[in-house]
Order: sequence, then C-alpha cells, then structure tokens
Amino acid sequence: MGGRIWHFSLEFFFVLICIFVLKTWVFPFFISIWFPISDMTELLHEWTLLMVGAITLFAYMGLGSTAKWSYHLNWKSSSALFCLYHLPFFVLPWTWFGQIQADWTYLVGEFFILFGLREWDSPFAILIVSWAAFLFGRWMKIKDKDEQGGRFASKHKVFVQK
Repeated sequence: MGGRIWHFSLEFFFVLICIFVLKTWVFPFFISIWFPISDMTELLHEWTLLMVGAITLFAYMGLGSTAKWSYHLNWKSSSALFCLYHLPFFVLPWTWFGQIQADWTYLVGEFFILFGLREWDSPFAILIVSWAAFLFGRWMKIKDKDEQGGRFASKHKVFVQK
C-alpha cells in the first residue's frame, strides 16, 4: 500500500505543479511575446484564467479517478491524502506558504471570480470545490477500446488481438 500511495503522491504533485507553472509563467510569457501591447492581451489573459480553472477541476476529477481505478485507494484513504496534501496551505504561517496558498486558491478561484461569484474566493471554499471534484472523479472510469470489447489493432500483424 505504501508504494501505491507514494506513486499517487508523485502523480498528484506533478499534475498540480505543471498546471501552476503553465498558468504562472508559460502562458503569460507567450501571450506577452505574441501580443506585446494591445487589448487582446487582457482578453487572452482572461480566457487563460477560465481555461486553467476548468482544466484544474478536470485534473482533480482525473486524480480522483486515478486514485480509485489505477492505485486502488478507497475513498477514505484518498480523501485523507487529499486533505494531507492541502493541509500546509492552512496550517503553516510562513510568508512563502501564504503566497503559495494564494496561488493555489487562484488556480480554481479565478474561474469563479470571473463569473461574478466573489464568495468562492476563500481558500476553504476552493478546498471544498476541489475535494468535491476529486470525489466526483472517483465515479468515473476511463476504459480503453480493448476493455470495452473492441478490437485492438496494430500496424504489425504480429500484435493484432482477436
């Protein structure tokens, strides 16, 4: 069980760190290069915030599905891991954790703020929404074509399954 938790933890942090890096540095960098001075920059920045918020919610759903179907973690242990991963945002009072908490809050929070839902701006509300998406993802199972009864075909005749 320890190996499954370790691998799930790596995947969990890798996905969220990649989304954070894309939102914070990569997307703004390319927007600033392609549209240096124009009103299109602000519009693209807003669209980026909407897309990143939606992608983050889908990522939490995918992580919930992965926890159940790939790593075979029950809902109690995966929820405990989810809370454990997000606990430093609420417990550690250091200055840089405050900045990380604000950045994590705005991964999903700006999605709601752009729709005029200012009450969803708090870190606790974002934690509840993210946890709900995580638990909702546990109900989803993604199947490959060969698991659904279809035929798995390859370019090489040696690997064709019947």
